[in-house]
Amino acid sequence: MNGARIVGLAHAKKMLNQVEPVLHEHLGWAADVTRQQIARTAASRVPVRYGNLKRFIGSTFSKATGKGRVGIRGGTAVVPASFEGIGPGGKVVAPARYAHLVHWGWAGHTGVPFMTMAAEGERESHLQRVKAAGLKAKRQLEQEGPMGLSGGALRTLGFGGGDFESLGAMGGGLI
Repeated sequence: MNGARIVGLAHAKKMLNQVEPVLHEHLGWAADVTRQQIARTAASRVPVRYGNLKRFIGSTFSKATGKGRVGIRGGTAVVPASFEGIGPGGKVVAPARYAHLVHWGWAGHTGVPFMTMAAEGERESHLQRVKAAGLKAKRQLEQEGPMGLSGGALRTLGFGGGDFESLGAMGGGLI
């Protein structure tokens, strides 16, 4: 039995191979900007007693994957001896080991979900960035595509009209 042959498959694959890196670049920008904003907002909302937890809020971005991460960096800090209840020489603390207690709370203490509030507060802005990135990618592909990825060619590949706006539902690379 002969296998089915799809006419134009090779051409469609070449066109898709042009679309992916452009989308990756633009969606990566959206994820990176959102990552930075979440880190800034979390740092502004975290309760401050000694300031160590606030200083250890960090973030990373991978251009290879297009994903950003925000969290508490590893390492230790010293609470100075000048603070009440701290012995001479200060106390070494690891903010990553107690951040969850500050965020979620513990028996008898209400937490302050500074990281959750920061991420949730960026949801709509992130979706707008992803939509804008999709539209920028579409314009770039239409203008610069060596294979002439016109609007018609993009629609043939399934990227027509408002489809770039629906990229917001994909999340744009934040985890």
